[in-house]
Amino acid sequence: MRSISNQRKWLPLAAIFAVCVAPTFISYRPYVFRWDDSGYLQRSIALSRAFWSLDVHGMDAAYTPKQGQYLAFIYYYARIHGRAPAEAEMQQYFRVSPPAVHQMILTLEARGFIERIPGQARSIRLLIPAEELPDLI
Repeated sequence: MRSISNQRKWLPLAAIFAVCVAPTFISYRPYVFRWDDSGYLQRSIALSRAFWSLDVHGMDAAYTPKQGQYLAFIYYYARIHGRAPAEAEMQQYFRVSPPAVHQMILTLEARGFIERIPGQARSIRLLIPAEELPDLI
């Protein structure tokens, strides 16, 4: 059985792997880990947003053309209907699968372009100004 001090020695290495390497290969929703007050390692989505919105490793903080279309759709849909779109409505508009829409929402949230309340319908809110959005095609 490993001692607690031995486990704490390896946790920083695990955190570095989880932050720097694993998100590249495993998922589009990276997390940043931090030590909490009681000495446990916790993941922090807020720190993750700040970390991944920076120009790190030559990556630009601007969105891709596809991400821009999703952001523009969210903006114009909310402006016309007075509420945020459901993922099913984005699926119909972009003609993609439900997992593709959900993954895009998670990516936009992780990059800090939108915020939402997980499990609550139509809770998407844009965090970037409308002037920075492209025209919806």
